[in-house]
Amino acid sequence: MTSANGVPATRVVATLLGASLCVVGALLLGGPLAATAAAQGERAVDTYCSQTGDYCTEITRKGRRYFLKLVTFAHRGKARFCVNPKGPKPRRCKRRRLRNDGDGVYLARINWNRNYPSKGKKRRRVTTFAGGSKLGPALVFKPA
Repeated sequence: MTSANGVPATRVVATLLGASLCVVGALLLGGPLAATAAAQGERAVDTYCSQTGDYCTEITRKGRRYFLKLVTFAHRGKARFCVNPKGPKPRRCKRRRLRNDGDGVYLARINWNRNYPSKGKKRRRVTTFAGGSKLGPALVFKPA
């Protein structure tokens, strides 16, 4: 079984409400660390989890609000979320501290609507960085 964006269901294990459940889910299912948006009415728009289970990046939506997220146990410090609008405009990056959410799981979350004022319904590419390294492929979404 897969999610709407093709992520295997074993990767979609727990909620960000209790990010520590990601580690428990990964241990129980033998799969990678996973993050989902099932909590508090959020739904995943696009998700990527590393094959090693060290981190998951995710774009979620709750009503008209979008959130960019990184859940990890392998990285500390700050995460950087960079958004590339389609076209010639330069990318815009915002940083957030990775906060310990319990059991060694760290979470960075940024509200798209507050930090990247939307100018239309164009597709956006979000690239996540931590520790100076790019984490996975860019996630794509179209703000409503």
